[in-house]
Amino acid sequence: MPVAAFAVFGWCMANGGGLNAMNLASKTVSTPLGWRIMAGVNTIFGSLSPMLVNQPDLARYCKKPRDAGPIQGVSVFVASVLVFFLGMASTTSIQARWGTAYWNIWDLFDAILDHYFSAGARAGIFFAALAFFFGVFATNFGSNSIPFGADMTGLFPKWLTIRRGQVLCALLGVIVQPWQLMANASAFLSFLGSYSIFMAPLCAVIIVDYVARKGNVHVPSCYIGEKTGLYWFKGGVNWYGALAWLLGTTMGIPGLIGQYQPNIISNAAKYMYMMGWLLTFFTSAILYYLMTLYFKPQILPRGRENTPSSFEWLADDGREGFFDGEREGEIIYAPGTPPMTDSEKLEMGEKSLKVTV
Repeated sequence: MPVAAFAVFGWCMANGGGLNAMNLASKTVSTPLGWRIMAGVNTIFGSLSPMLVNQPDLARYCKKPRDAGPIQGVSVFVASVLVFFLGMASTTSIQARWGTAYWNIWDLFDAILDHYFSAGARAGIFFAALAFFFGVFATNFGSNSIPFGADMTGLFPKWLTIRRGQVLCALLGVIVQPWQLMANASAFLSFLGSYSIFMAPLCAVIIVDYVARKGNVHVPSCYIGEKTGLYWFKGGVNWYGALAWLLGTTMGIPGLIGQYQPNIISNAAKYMYMMGWLLTFFTSAILYYLMTLYFKPQILPRGRENTPSSFEWLADDGREGFFDGEREGEIIYAPGTPPMTDSEKLEMGEKSLKVTV
């Protein structure tokens, strides 16, 4: 896909108005330059929000901690900015030549075939479209399908597995008609901006919670679904985190409404929306941090409270989230299974009776 993207970019530069067309395509707008820059930053973060939140679902495939470290972070940001630049430059270059802005890559391919329907053009478009097809498929599989399946398994482990969750994701993907979001450039940018005000507060809560716990994650406690569990909170829900997420999200709601009803909100609300990712992120982060100061989270499980620990102590020295004696090589000594209730014993007895008969 990168080869195809640069090939399309090079063709547009050679057959269009080139990079100089970006200056010709600009128009006078009432929004100050600084706020337009913030809107661009907000769009970039909006496109990265799913990957930031779903990082744990993908990082578990890393063989070394550094595989999910600064190198990946820098690469993702640079690649995202580069893709936006290639798209805008290609679109404005062709617009200077043909008079139409093709913000959708598939519309651009159709336009190229309308103007150049030779055998070479058809072959080039076929291979470029094939590369983009597999690129989109792989991106959705890694960034959307696997994380969705993992989340659904965590929410409904009795009924769903990661594979079943992926099938559900594919079905819902058709029902919500995501192609409508890419009908034009303004609709797509509005979606990215609205998406960020919901994902940024969630990302903030996750990061602050990790810092408040000093980076110590006890792996066996993640599988204890009881009141005594370290991560059970209140009724299985982190209500303080949910409240911080809700309050952070509300900061961007007025601006989101203004995207569809621009005449009913003030300019201040519009400007707040242009920095929606940063605004909602830091709002939730500060609120949740203050909550952790008054309601300090339990860092270590019961019976281990007095264990001296520093930042990411459970991740150091080969512990990888376990205390001594909780595993031996690849064998993990999970918490004991609670005894069966009378109803469960009766159900098991009936099943055994049916098998015997």
